[in-house]
Amino acid sequence: VILAYQELIRRHDQSKNIDRHLLYLADFYVVLSQEYLQENDPERPDFNLATFRQYTDSALQLYGVIAKERHGKMERVEAKGRLMALKAFVNRVATLAQ
Repeated sequence: VILAYQELIRRHDQSKNIDRHLLYLADFYVVLSQEYLQENDPERPDFNLATFRQYTDSALQLYGVIAKERHGKMERVEAKGRLMALKAFVNRVATLAQ
């Protein structure tokens, strides 16, 4: 799925909907991180924070790009909100994983 999103974005990087596609990809990374949490309790000693962070870091990066550099106003506002929410989520999980 990630490869398909990346290919879509590569092919349509000049599209007026590119910011929306980037948001969908970032959202997908968030879903992957949530699924990882469902399968792996962050309070257990075998929880791998690095694996969790791989997903969330990808989403944070994409949200950050959209929030700062993109042109779609609605998508920029959505990305800013999702960025703040995801940072809080990551901090909460990191605290539980300690």
